[in-house]
Amino acid sequence: MKGVKRKVKESFYTFIWIPHEGKVRKYVVSRKSVHVALACASIVVLLAVSAPLLFSVTFQMHSLNKALSTKVQTQKQRILEMGRKLRALEMKVADIEHLGRKIRDIAIGTEEEGESMLMGVGGVGLDVSVPQVETGERTDLLAARIGNLEKRIEQEETILDSIFTILNDKRSLLDSTPSIWPVKGWVTSEFGYRVDPFTGRQELHEGLDIAARFGTPVLATADGIVVYAKYERSFGNTVIIEHGYGFSTLYAHLAEVYVQPGQRVERGQVVGAVGNTGRSTGPHLHYEVRKNGVPVDPRDYILD
Repeated sequence: MKGVKRKVKESFYTFIWIPHEGKVRKYVVSRKSVHVALACASIVVLLAVSAPLLFSVTFQMHSLNKALSTKVQTQKQRILEMGRKLRALEMKVADIEHLGRKIRDIAIGTEEEGESMLMGVGGVGLDVSVPQVETGERTDLLAARIGNLEKRIEQEETILDSIFTILNDKRSLLDSTPSIWPVKGWVTSEFGYRVDPFTGRQELHEGLDIAARFGTPVLATADGIVVYAKYERSFGNTVIIEHGYGFSTLYAHLAEVYVQPGQRVERGQVVGAVGNTGRSTGPHLHYEVRKNGVPVDPRDYILD
């Protein structure tokens, strides 16, 4: 008949249990129940087999995540530390640049000249607006700042080399300038025109006459090279030293000469002893300073 559903006949399995002793038992189980039981058993077996593997993988992933997290934290701390050191280094370089500009101005003599020397080779200064290094700052930004710092250091080295050259030249000039008294005594005749005690005529006295006890040490007044050391009729025993930069000095009427031509001497070195040789009225030193061959007043250069 239409509309009448046919009932599906359910299948069963019959299990008989026959013990060695005792009563025989029979069990009737539907096929569906058996399939469900087998599926559950398969799942249990699969879980039992895969559980250790899943646990191992989970443990390894956890350990890896923990290691990565620790590494990331370490990298962040390193970046922060690099940033702090970089800022401190930038401040030191800025201080060096400032000090270099001051030294250069002193070495050259004027601020205008010092500033002109700066052009193109420094004066970068510290950018106080440089952002603080945060944990998220990229390493390439740090690398760029380090590169800029290296460039500034290189520029400052160039400037300091120039300063060294200037100061070295000035030191050489100072070492070559007659700036001390050649002998301890008292001046009996100044530089300038006077009546010559031997001729009675008005003549230019080209140096200083410094009276001192016979044998008093006579000192070189600047670094230089001895170019003359012998007896001269008017000056007696005479020493002439070339100092460079156009300077030369003369020491006359010496009792003794302790240097020889070609010998290099330093400021304060004993070159002879006060005497009375040549045209002289008594023990004294006749001392001259010449600049580019022209006699100048020695007092203009004596500092002590």
